[in-house]
Amino acid sequence: IRAAGPQVPSMCAYSMVGDFVADVIIFEYFYHADDYLVKLVRRMRHRFPQAVFIFLKIWSPHQFRLRYGERTSLRNLIAENIDSSNYTFQTFSDLLDRWDSDDWSYNTLDSAERALNIALEESNGLMIFPELDTEDPKSSLLKFGRMFQHDAVHFSAGGHRWIRDAIIHMIRSNGVERHNITNPWNYHDSCDNWFETGDVSSLEYDEMLQMKEFNKGKFALEMNHNSTSWLGVINKLDKPAEVFLSYMSMGPTKTSYPTVEVSVDGSLDFPRGVRIDALEYSPQYTYPIHLVQQTSLGRVKPGRTLISITEVKPGKDPFRIVGITVTQTKMYTKPLRRGLRK
Repeated sequence: IRAAGPQVPSMCAYSMVGDFVADVIIFEYFYHADDYLVKLVRRMRHRFPQAVFIFLKIWSPHQFRLRYGERTSLRNLIAENIDSSNYTFQTFSDLLDRWDSDDWSYNTLDSAERALNIALEESNGLMIFPELDTEDPKSSLLKFGRMFQHDAVHFSAGGHRWIRDAIIHMIRSNGVERHNITNPWNYHDSCDNWFETGDVSSLEYDEMLQMKEFNKGKFALEMNHNSTSWLGVINKLDKPAEVFLSYMSMGPTKTSYPTVEVSVDGSLDFPRGVRIDALEYSPQYTYPIHLVQQTSLGRVKPGRTLISITEVKPGKDPFRIVGITVTQTKMYTKPLRRGLRK
């Protein structure tokens, strides 16, 4: 799912993968790595006991910032000094020449590192990691600077080629062979997500909700301001299951989305409902973000139930719903190793 971390795949692995058999599975979640990555890896390892798991641990230039003054991030320095239409590796290199290596600090993303290491160890996985010299960060930025676009986050065409070649080399050097070995899925789920398709043909919902392409290739059911709307959800599983609502959020410090209160008929955990602020506070971000976020609405019994959503605090943009997940709660009760959460 675009604009989201490992949470949705960890909940929806059965719906997303189904009967497909994989020999190599690649996880690109370092920047978003958390306990949901560990849960996803556990589900996938149970399903594919012989598959090769490859984890991409790709740092990006926006993790660097100046040590002094306002501690401006490299991403902001690029935006302030180089127009996107004139951005080349040479203009990037010329910008870096204004400072020495000692002038830069690097955000190590310690919590993400811990989660990734747990997933790597538990799955006996392999890792691809561009060499990073934290003592001389400037040399690493110059060595791998061509991998990134002007925004210092997304890969350039050269960056995608580097990762492709690294994956091919790792597969060949480890002698991957075809194994049609799978175990039955240990947990089932039922997931509807229309963020990339706009397809809600199987969904029951209030006619006041309108499907909109709010950005190119990004779709959501939009609520009217100062209103209440509803969605129907069916727990097709044979036991109580947890319901998650997926919606658009902003961060890390402010959002233009309204605050809503969400209630589920017959919720076994939140009979008074849940309040959603649509604000994603993620300390690793140093720039405005616009992401898919998920919130648990509690467990429901098998069968049909209704989700009611009421705007309680206005926002500039309408509340945007992009998916509903029903997944077996047992998946979320298995404890992680100590130390994953700070």
